Amino acid sequence: MNALQEGQEDDNSDSGISEDARCPCILFLDSLKAHRKARVAAWVRKWLNFEAKRLQKFNEANTDTPFNTTSMRVYDPRIPYQDNSWDCGVFVCRYAYALLLISQRTTITYGDIGRERHSLEVAITSSPEFTFGVQDIARLREEMKILIANLSEKYQEMKDKEANNKRVRKAQKKKMWCNNEEAGSGFMA
Repeated sequence: MNALQEGQEDDNSDSGISEDARCPCILFLDSLKAHRKARVAAWVRKWLNFEAKRLQKFNEANTDTPFNTTSMRVYDPRIPYQDNSWDCGVFVCRYAYALLLISQRTTITYGDIGRERHSLEVAITSSPEFTFGVQDIARLREEMKILIANLSEKYQEMKDKEANNKRVRKAQKKKMWCNNEEAGSGFMA
């Protein structure tokens, strides 16, 4: 089975883009299978076009919408899904980690997308980075909980130290001000 869902176009032959060029795309990784791919992709493209125009990254000769369904396709490879409604963030972190690892060892090009069993399927669906289950997610959730608790403790220590330093500086300024007032009042007498 192909990693791309039915109805997605794979042909880049008429785009004039080199097959060796990196292939920008939207990867739709919905761990709940609860969102509409086309709607999310449309909002992402709309935001990208707004930012490109705001930052003046494309001149008017190019187009008002440099990010469209041809230049920025959406793919939804098969991925592990969650079996509850509370692990969305853990899945997002796990997907991001897997994509980071994959990006360090491979590049997806326009030429890859047109192949029968192309690199997108191999790099994501069949990769060991995307081979994980609910037990891995439960372990990761617990590890993240411990990490956040430890970071929170360190953060609170830092904030307490900052507050104490602020109180000390304020007391020193007040003492200097009082000393200057005393010295000034004695000088005036």
